[in-house]
Amino acid sequence: MKPKALLRRLFARFQSEDRGAVTVDWVVLTAAVVSMALGSIHLWRANVVIVATDIADTTTDYEIKTSFE
Repeated sequence: MKPKALLRRLFARFQSEDRGAVTVDWVVLTAAVVSMALGSIHLWRANVVIVATDIADTTTDYEIKTSFE
């Protein structure tokens, strides 16, 4: 058999195989979800620090009473 014909036959067999395709789908889907989560964390990080600082500044002025007088 000629090498060119052999390569064509192997390539045709490779294209018709679909075992493992679900695994590839899950890997791609998981990568997309993780990248979106990391992007969300990156966008929210600065705002969370600002809000936490505002809360800390506001609550430092409060006095907690420890008795019922």
